[in-house]
Amino acid sequence: MEEIEKGLRALGDNTLLFLSHIRSIEYVLHDGSSGSLRRIDHQDGRIEIQLRHPDGKRTSSNWLRFQKEVDVIDEEAREKNCRIAIAYALVKAETKNDKEFDQVLWKIMPVNRGQVSIFFPADKETSNLRFHLHAPFASTVARDSVRDCAANNQLRNHISSLVVESLSIIRDKGMLSMEALGVLPNVRDNVPEFYEPIRLAIVDAFRNKPLTPTKNGKYAPGASLFRGPAKISTALDDDDMAELTGHIPPFWAGNPPQLHQREDQFLDSLEISRWEWSELSYIMHPNVEEEDRVIQKLIFKKDDKWLQRFYSLLGESMKLHYQIIGLDCSRVVRIDKNGATDHVLPEDAFFSPSEGYEINLPDNVFFVKKSVYENVRSATAKEYAIAFLQSMGVREFNPRTIIELSLIQHNTAAASHKESNYYPKLKQYINYWKSNPDDRELFKEHSFLLGVSSKNRLYWRTPQELAFSSPYEETGLESVVEGHSRDILCRDYAERFNAEELKQFTAFLKAIGVMHELIVVRSTTYLNPNSKDLRRDSYAKRTHTGIDSDFTIQGLERYLKNPATPLSRLIWMCLIKADPMCDKARYRPNQQYPTREGPSQLVCLLKDHSWIPDKLGNVKKPSEISVDDLRSDFPYDDKNGLLTAIGFGEQERKRSSEYLRKDGAAKAAGFDNAEEQEKWRKVKELGVSADDLLFQYSTKPCDAAEYELPERSAGNSGIRQKRLAEEAGNAPGRVVEERTRTVQINKPIVKEEARQYLKDNYTNPDDSMSCQICKGELPFKQRDGSYYFEAVEFFLKTNKFYPQNYLSLCPNHAAMFRLVNDSECNLKSLLLDVVDEVEIPVTLAGDGYSIYFTERHIADLKTVLGVDAPNRVAKSDQSDGKEIRPKSKTANGRSPEYMGIVFPQGLDTWKNAHCYQHGSAWAIGKRDGAVAHFKSKEDASKWWAKFCDYRDISPAPRLKEGKPKPKVTTKKPTQSVEPQLEKCHFCGGKGKIVGGGVCSACRGMGKLIRR
Repeated sequence: MEEIEKGLRALGDNTLLFLSHIRSIEYVLHDGSSGSLRRIDHQDGRIEIQLRHPDGKRTSSNWLRFQKEVDVIDEEAREKNCRIAIAYALVKAETKNDKEFDQVLWKIMPVNRGQVSIFFPADKETSNLRFHLHAPFASTVARDSVRDCAANNQLRNHISSLVVESLSIIRDKGMLSMEALGVLPNVRDNVPEFYEPIRLAIVDAFRNKPLTPTKNGKYAPGASLFRGPAKISTALDDDDMAELTGHIPPFWAGNPPQLHQREDQFLDSLEISRWEWSELSYIMHPNVEEEDRVIQKLIFKKDDKWLQRFYSLLGESMKLHYQIIGLDCSRVVRIDKNGATDHVLPEDAFFSPSEGYEINLPDNVFFVKKSVYENVRSATAKEYAIAFLQSMGVREFNPRTIIELSLIQHNTAAASHKESNYYPKLKQYINYWKSNPDDRELFKEHSFLLGVSSKNRLYWRTPQELAFSSPYEETGLESVVEGHSRDILCRDYAERFNAEELKQFTAFLKAIGVMHELIVVRSTTYLNPNSKDLRRDSYAKRTHTGIDSDFTIQGLERYLKNPATPLSRLIWMCLIKADPMCDKARYRPNQQYPTREGPSQLVCLLKDHSWIPDKLGNVKKPSEISVDDLRSDFPYDDKNGLLTAIGFGEQERKRSSEYLRKDGAAKAAGFDNAEEQEKWRKVKELGVSADDLLFQYSTKPCDAAEYELPERSAGNSGIRQKRLAEEAGNAPGRVVEERTRTVQINKPIVKEEARQYLKDNYTNPDDSMSCQICKGELPFKQRDGSYYFEAVEFFLKTNKFYPQNYLSLCPNHAAMFRLVNDSECNLKSLLLDVVDEVEIPVTLAGDGYSIYFTERHIADLKTVLGVDAPNRVAKSDQSDGKEIRPKSKTANGRSPEYMGIVFPQGLDTWKNAHCYQHGSAWAIGKRDGAVAHFKSKEDASKWWAKFCDYRDISPAPRLKEGKPKPKVTTKKPTQSVEPQLEKCHFCGGKGKIVGGGVCSACRGMGKLIRR
C-alpha cells in the first residue's frame, strides 16, 4: 500500500506528456485525500499539464512537443511503424501579452534533467539532455532503461532528425533566441555515447543551416559567421564589416548574455571562426589604394559618436592588446575646418590647444574635432581614443609646433629672403631658441638660411651646410670651401639686423650647427703617416680587446695647404681646447700584443706643415716659432700638452744652454738626445723593466716590420697585359661531370700552374716565401726544403680557372679565408677599387686583415677578371631580349652577405628596397622587415649603390622612402546558405562544398579572408 501511494504521489508532468489515449488520471489515497493529472492539447502545438496534489496544491507546466511516425526494422527483422516525440519546457515571456502566441509569448527553457520515456518515463535511463524524448525503445525487463540493439539505434537516429526539424519550427516561431541555446547539449554535458549522435546532428544543423542567432537579430549558418570580443562587434556592426572585408552579411554571431555559461558553451561547440584583435589590426593595414579608400569611405559617412567608439577601439587594440595599426598614411582624422567637417592625414592634424594663440596660423594647421575624442562614455575610452590619434601622428599644438610649421612651410614654398615676413620669422625663431636653448634639433633639418656657393650664387641651406665668415667672424673658412664642403653664410643678414640683434643671430646659428670652429674627431691608424710601424701586428687576429685609435681634424690636410691667418687661428684654438689624449695614436690587435703608440695624425700634420703666423706675418712651422713671436690673438696655453707634442718652440729650446747641457749628458749616457733619455725615464717610472721589454719584443713571431716583402715590377705593362688577355681568353673553362660527387676535373692542372706563379711572385731576394696575409715568412718547410703554402682561389665566381686568381697563404689564413671570409661577397669590388695601394682590406672571422699583392700580381688579376666579366652575363631571354641573371646559391644554406651585412636568402637579386628611419638608425628593408641598419641615411644609400654595382645592376634601383606596409595575401571568402557537403581533404572534417568551393568547416585557412 505504501509503495502504491508513493508511486501515485510521484506522478509528474511528463507522465501524460507522450501518451496518446490517456488525457487525465485521478486517484484517491487511503487517507481520503485525492490528486489528479490532466493534459490539455492546444492547437498551436503547446501542451499544458495541470497537476492537483493530494495536499491541495495545484501546479501547471507548458511544453512544446514534436512527434512523428517512423518505420524501423525490429529485432525480428520485421518493419514496424513507431511514434517518436520530443518535448521542450516552456515558460511565459515576461514582456509579451499571453493572448497572442504567434508574437512569441513563450520561450523554451532547459529542464534540470531530461527524461527518456518508453510511453512512461524510464527512471534509470539517463540522456544528460535538457529536454524530454520518447520512443518505443526495446527496454530491460523492468522497463526502466534502454537496451543496446540495432532497432534502438534506428529510433535514436529518427529522434535526431526530429530534433533538427524542430529547430527550424522553433526559429520560425521566434523562440530560437540566444537564451534558448541553453536547452541544447554541449561537449561539457557528457552526453552518453548512445545519445551523442543527437548532439552531433544539432551541431551540424546549426553550422550549415540558418539557425544560429546573429548580432543583427537574424539567423545564419554558424560556419559562415564569426565570433569576437563584444567591444569589436559592438563598434563594427555587420554592415561595417561587410564594407571592410567584403563578407556577405550577416557577419557576427550573437553574443551570449554571459561567458562560460550554457549558451556560450554551445556556441563554442559550433567551432565558429574567431575574429579577434589581431584580425582587426590586419584589416587596419591597407596594402593598396583601394583598401585605403574603403576604410576612408566608411569613416567619412559615420557620425562623431561612431567615430568616438572606433578611435577608442583602435586605441584599446594598441595599448591593451599590443596590436599595430597602420592608418598613419590614411585620411582618417576628422577635423573642424571653418565650421565644416573634413578628414586629413594624422601627421597634418593637431589636438586643439587648451589656450588660444593670438597669431596668424599657417594654412597647414588643422585641429581634430573635439567631439570625436572628448565627449566619450568613460575616461578610459577617452584615453584610448587619444592614444590612437597620438600613435598615428596627431600632435599637441604649442609654441614649438608654430615654429615647426613655419619651417616646413618655408621648405615647401618658393621662399624668398625679400619677402616682408622672412626676417620677422627669423626673429621669432631666435626668441624661441632663447626660451628653449636645448631644442636645437628643431632647426637642423630645415633649409631656411641663405648660403653663397663657390660660384657666388644664393641657395637655401640647412645650418649644417653653412659656415661663418666675415662680416660675422673672421674664420678664414671662405678660402678653403673645398675643405669643409659648406657654403658661406650670406652677408645680407648683417645689413638687416642691428648690432644686438646680429649678436643674438650669430649665437643662434652657432647653437644650431653653422660651422664656426674646428673640432678634433676620432679616426683609425690606417691613414696615420706611421701606420706601417703602428700596425705591424695587424696580421694577428682582431678581438674585442683590440685598440685602433687615432685623432685628426676633418679636412686638415686641405686647410694646411694655404692657411689664412683666421683659419690658422681656428686650428690653433681647436688644438689648445682638445683633449690631452689626442696627441697619441694607439694600436693593438688583441690584449696579448703590446699597445703600440705614436704621434696622432693631428700631431704629425701640424708638426710638419707651416701654418702659424708670427707678428710679422710670416707663416712658420711650430718648431720654428716661439711664444714671443706669437700674435696677440694666438693665446699660448699648453695645459693639454699638445703644443709640446707638435714641437712648438723646439728650435729655440734646443738652442738654450740648459738644453745643450742636458742633451750632451744624454748622449754621453748612450742616448741619441735628451728627449730619448726623458722617454726612458718615464718608462722606468711606469715600472716596466728592461728585461720585460726585451722578452716581449724578441719573442713575437714573424715581425712584419723587419721582414722584406717581395716585389715584382709590372714591366712592359701593355705587352704583358695583352698577352695575358689572350691567354685568359683561351683559358680552360670550368667543366664538371656527374659522379658520386661533382668534381672540377680541370682545376688541378690550373692550380699547379698557380703554385708556380705564386712562388715566383712571393719569394724575396733571400729566397724566403711569404704569406700574403701574414706578410712574413711562411711558418715551415717541407722535407724537400720547399715552403709549404696553400694556393687558395681569390674570387670564386669566375667562369674559368686562372693561375693569377690564387693567393699564397699559410695554413691558418688559408682556412680562415675559405671558411670564415666575411668579405667574400665584395672581393671583386675591393680589388677594382685599388689604385695605388698594394693591400686589400678583408674581414676574416669578424676581424680586420689585409692581403698584400705584388704590383705584377694585382695588375694580372685585374686583367683576367676583366676578361672573365663579360662571360658571366647570363644568356638573354629570346622572348623579350632582357637579361636574366642567375640566382646565386649560398653554401651550406647560409644567408648571403655583402660588406658585413647578412640578409635573408633569396635577396641576391633584390631590387625593390625601402629606406626609412628606425629608431636612431636608418634601415634598408622590404615588406617583411628591416634587412640592414646604418648610422645615417647617407651610409645606407652608399651601401645600396655599392651592393647594386657588385651585382652588375646598373643603374642602381632607387631606394623608396618611407616604411613599407606589411605584405598580406588573402582571398575573398565564399558563402552558401544550403551547401551540399562532403569530407574536406584539408582538415578531414565534414564541410567541403562540392563544385570547387571552400570548406565551410575550416574555410581553407581557418580565419577570415579579406578581399
